[in-house]
Amino acid sequence: MGTIQPFSEKPCTVCKKTFTGKGGLDHHKRTHTGERPYCCSICNKTFAVKSYLYRHITTHTGETPFSCSFCEKTFIIKGHLDAHVRTHTGEKPYSCTVCDKTFGRKSVRDKHLRTHTGEKGRVGKLLKETEAYFKTFSTAILREQFYSRQLF
Repeated sequence: MGTIQPFSEKPCTVCKKTFTGKGGLDHHKRTHTGERPYCCSICNKTFAVKSYLYRHITTHTGETPFSCSFCEKTFIIKGHLDAHVRTHTGEKPYSCTVCDKTFGRKSVRDKHLRTHTGEKGRVGKLLKETEAYFKTFSTAILREQFYSRQLF
């Protein structure tokens, strides 16, 4: 019998982001190389990931292969159907690690998590950096120059 190999994270050699599988790393590397090996035979649009090509082809065929058993709404992507079905069942599989509030969609949970950290996405990061700058150099002149766009 073979032994079970522990998973290992594989880092991207360009940006050091890590992946637990070779497939994910291969897809990610294409963001750096620009390689798009999958081509639509209808319009010649190219894709870095084969599943993106399959999803794109449905824009030509109009096919929506996944349908809700509750309301019969249809979807191109199975993950979108799964999230939709949870609106009918009330299932909330994503929980906040801080306050245990639960969510039906991971993206909504992730947005909620930022309420605990004070992070507000890209704009919030810039705002935090700006506030830190003003705390370090908190003179009225710097503030005035910043807001009149004479600084930076």
